[in-house]
Amino acid sequence: MMTDTMLNKLNLPARPARPFEDDGVLLAASAAPRPAAELHANCEGVVTAHLDRVCRWPDDELGAHWQPGDYSFYVLEFAPGPDALFYVQLWSEPGEALLMEVSSGESNAALKPYVTDAIRHALRDRGFRIGGEAENFRKEIPLEPSDGAAGAAREALAVLTDCLGYDGRAPLNYRIYLGRPEAGSVSGPTYHASDNVRSLDIEDLKEAWEYNGCPVTRLNQQAAAVVDAESGAGFMATLVAPRPDQPGRFGGMQLSCYVSASRPLLDAVMAELGLALSSARLGIDKDGDLAMMQTVLVTGGISPENLQLQLGLWRDNLRRLQAVFMRHEAAGPGVVLH
Repeated sequence: MMTDTMLNKLNLPARPARPFEDDGVLLAASAAPRPAAELHANCEGVVTAHLDRVCRWPDDELGAHWQPGDYSFYVLEFAPGPDALFYVQLWSEPGEALLMEVSSGESNAALKPYVTDAIRHALRDRGFRIGGEAENFRKEIPLEPSDGAAGAAREALAVLTDCLGYDGRAPLNYRIYLGRPEAGSVSGPTYHASDNVRSLDIEDLKEAWEYNGCPVTRLNQQAAAVVDAESGAGFMATLVAPRPDQPGRFGGMQLSCYVSASRPLLDAVMAELGLALSSARLGIDKDGDLAMMQTVLVTGGISPENLQLQLGLWRDNLRRLQAVFMRHEAAGPGVVLH
């Protein structure tokens, strides 16, 4: 078990009150590939400390720091290319086996070209099988009392390096969430609830944004133009990951906005924001514009409250991007977000 001192250094309280959420950069990108052993040595201690809070449900903390129905998850992720995201997720509930999932590309079309036969074979050799609504690679991870979270940490890092080919040239990000069902809800994680969102159509998309006070112009059966009411910034919301079993319905939405400005200004904004935006990605597109994108997936099932949270994160990112641009170009020509 990790000491309270180490957990505090990692910005993770030893016994955080639920719900608790934290994310950040576990490992900054390097210019050249790094050996797997070096990556493991640099990351294993932090990942073990995080998983020590995610995976353990001590009897002596029952009632004080966790209760039946609570749940936790931990995600390690990196981007092998534009709009593509590989992740390893560990899901934990009291009294249940630890579930590890690896993104398969079924819910992220941009990732599919990176999911090679070699990766599929490597994951199958480690015991993963396709399963769940998101059709990810999944397997259960035993937690040995003598090894605990350290074994799960080593397995997660081995999947990243040995199966997915992570070599340190992309930032490795983490996300930790210690959850608790809302008062009055059924016992168990919220994604098991019968009223969870598991697919979207264009009317659902329109309703979700108008509920947030954002004017929506429907463009077609899959896309809409949205305006953030408070900042006046516009963006696109496009339904992605079509559901073969439900014509006209999709597994999530892609949110995107583009900024036209001089390259020095774009570089200054990129340098400041970099990896600082919650869940969103920044990059320069083929037209030379700065693009901000965020994918909201519901295929696996999320509560309506969590969906609103994800939309709120996007609006926060949009306003932050706008504020940074306005500050950097105060003395120069105008900036257009579209």
